[in-house]
Amino acid sequence: MENIDALLNLVISYQVIAYIALFLGMILEGEIVLILAGILLHLGAINFLPSIILILSGLVSKSFIAYNLGAFLRKRYPESKILKYIQKRAARFFPHMEEKPFWSIFISKFLVSLNNFALIFAGYLKLKFKTYFKAEIFSNLLWGSIVISLGYFFSFTALTVTQEFKKFALIVILFIIGFIIIEKIVTFIYEIFEQFYHKHIKNSEDSKYSEDSKDSKYSKDSK
Repeated sequence: MENIDALLNLVISYQVIAYIALFLGMILEGEIVLILAGILLHLGAINFLPSIILILSGLVSKSFIAYNLGAFLRKRYPESKILKYIQKRAARFFPHMEEKPFWSIFISKFLVSLNNFALIFAGYLKLKFKTYFKAEIFSNLLWGSIVISLGYFFSFTALTVTQEFKKFALIVILFIIGFIIIEKIVTFIYEIFEQFYHKHIKNSEDSKYSEDSKDSKYSKDSK
């Protein structure tokens, strides 16, 4: 336990830096930082209230930055390679974002590496900000609660197994890798579902259009 105590003392000694890293981490990355926050909360290295405030502040800041970045890129650099790449990625996973903005923004939070693309794409499309922000609030509250609880659980389980720092760290790393793999599997399943659903809708619309055309032609012939 001495090694873990040494780590805790180090984090506590530089707690301000840990809080700053927590805030910036929520803007730049999210999942791993939030899991680590849950671990540090369980170990008592950081305090609950300031951590939650900084996490929420970071997530809200990210929402505003990403949305406005999308709007900025559309206005200033509409033909840029980075914007085209974002469009391609977002359109692939969220082809119905304009029709279902709340659902697209909400579900993107649970798909690995796709939330940033979805948020920037929402700004590019100039989606209604009220709907966008509402989806962000609900998804962040649910997603944040789940992920930080997982970090807390990882730490609790690892300490139950061992109190040696190296083994503790190894167990936590394995947990994180497992979490990322599960996220990737969920993302893959969602991609298949979205492509199947999009294809089904398109075929239905084509079929309806074909039937309407035949009916229109039949009416003209009757006259």
